[in-house]
Amino acid sequence: MSPQSFTSARRAVWFGPKAHRRLVAAIAGAALLALSACSGEATPAAPSASSEPPKVFTVGTSASISTLDPNKAVDQAQLQILNLIGGTLTVFNQDYSDVTPGLATSWKVSDDGLTYTFEIAPGLKFSDGSDLTAKDVAATLDWVINDKSSWNAGMVAHWKSAKQTGPSQVVLTLKTRQPSALSLLADPEIGTIMPAGKLGNEKFYVKPISAGPYMLKSFDPTNGNAALVLNPNWTGAKPAVPEIDFKYIQDSNTRGVQLKGGAIDLAENIPANTLTQFNGDVAGQVTAAFGGNFLIPNDKNGILTDSRIRRAVSMAIDRQQISDVIWASQAKPLYQFWPNTSKLSHPVLAEGVDIDGAKQLLVGTKCENGCELKFAFMAGQQSTEDLAALLTADLAKIGITFTPVHVEGGEMGTMQSDFSFTFISSGLYDYVDRADILLAQGLQSDGGTNALFSGYSSPQMDALIAKAISATGEERISLMQQINELFAQDMPLIPLVDWAFVNAKNVAASQWVTFEPTGWLRVATVG
Repeated sequence: MSPQSFTSARRAVWFGPKAHRRLVAAIAGAALLALSACSGEATPAAPSASSEPPKVFTVGTSASISTLDPNKAVDQAQLQILNLIGGTLTVFNQDYSDVTPGLATSWKVSDDGLTYTFEIAPGLKFSDGSDLTAKDVAATLDWVINDKSSWNAGMVAHWKSAKQTGPSQVVLTLKTRQPSALSLLADPEIGTIMPAGKLGNEKFYVKPISAGPYMLKSFDPTNGNAALVLNPNWTGAKPAVPEIDFKYIQDSNTRGVQLKGGAIDLAENIPANTLTQFNGDVAGQVTAAFGGNFLIPNDKNGILTDSRIRRAVSMAIDRQQISDVIWASQAKPLYQFWPNTSKLSHPVLAEGVDIDGAKQLLVGTKCENGCELKFAFMAGQQSTEDLAALLTADLAKIGITFTPVHVEGGEMGTMQSDFSFTFISSGLYDYVDRADILLAQGLQSDGGTNALFSGYSSPQMDALIAKAISATGEERISLMQQINELFAQDMPLIPLVDWAFVNAKNVAASQWVTFEPTGWLRVATVG
């Protein structure tokens, strides 16, 4: 075979390395191929001419998923699958610096930045062979805008409506300017176009159809496993790998063992301090991203509604030790909301550990003479176990008993929805350095995830975010810094270290399916 590499891209992860959401869910890892129905080809290094692509490439994921509804997509595996099967109006270019046409052949933006008019490509088909038309595009975008229960509500809060205005024309109208709108349309959880008559049907999301290079062969919501095969109605370059499977393996050590044994080709979210165990035919990989890992307090109920306790906890944490022990120094300590990898980076917290300052902050609080703070997390994530041990030692120095508590996945979901936890942890990242996702998922009270499940709600912060998302140039930078400073004051989330994807891979198979900085897979094409 004479392969070419090919892509088009898209996007957000739980801590530990467990991954959730643009949010991340956290340490690391995701894999996604991003292609759209009219995407172009990229030219990264091609696989060895003497190698043969695998018939099946298997990804060992750290998250079990129960639906492929884009409006409920926050876990890494959900986003990966949607990006492989989904067709979007726009797609990212090779270096993710801009977008190019996908299902839309062209678009025009009004002078006031409030109206986007898209020309939809002719002859498009969904993976089942049915026509994909402007009606489906308008209906999908309208559904994204108006589903107030969507996890992604914050990202499209500035959008007003989507209407079909001609046989091949769709107009997206915004309430206020949002310079990143075209970029967001390339995200699988926002921009994936689906049949108008199926939107909102939960049964449909067990085996949804769209217009990407792959389609679902099978998906079992009871165990989160899925198999994807080539979409016969895909008109772009043909992917070289006929099938991509996603296999949920809860325990990170088991993922590593299965990789070494040849049962999987990519082990996601591997503890960084174990990467030296992978050599020869398998190799570890650390990929920096635009995001951070956070300790998440319950800002809505209980003892941590007192921001003084949250800030004291932050001051007592040895972030450098977390970086060294858990991340093998591959993730920098984080002293702000923005990741160190972002152009917005400007640390606003004092660096290092300040035990005396933390104790002083606790005076007059319910933790002045000691208290217990529980940390809930799911078993099987060694990095989270290690984090719990480090935090237990750190907080003991200021008289706080930090108690790790194992919970099951369903219980974790309940705790998040009814705010019955004290501390949990998660990561939060975006595909590119644009700020919108981090703000909507991490700090905005009505962004869809209750400020990364913390329950944080600040009218002042919401107002700053609304202004910042619409702003450009120096005004935008200034507003983003004000957000960073208010974050330091309120401490709704406790930053730990930068976000990075930490995976281990089969070296030969990964010549054909490579891991991207966006957390997606780039699949080589043939022809």
